[in-house]
Amino acid sequence: QSVRIGDVVPGAVPNSDNEIELKTLDRHGNPVLADRLFHSGENETYTVKTAEGYEVTGTANHPLLCLVDVGGIPTLLWKLVEEIR
Repeated sequence: QSVRIGDVVPGAVPNSDNEIELKTLDRHGNPVLADRLFHSGENETYTVKTAEGYEVTGTANHPLLCLVDVGGIPTLLWKLVEEIR
């Protein structure tokens, strides 16, 4: 389910860095607290769908933590949506 920035930080303006307190999950599924949100303005979004059927939607410059093969070794690597789509 998509969440708009205005729903998290009412009144946030483009190109602003905002303090937040938002519960989310880390890569292990453990609860963590996000404390910052950057509003980069209105941009086109893209949806990335995994082989398992999971989906995430974000802008081209949104980072996603991916499991990739690096020389035969499974490695966690941050990639931008534009590098995946």
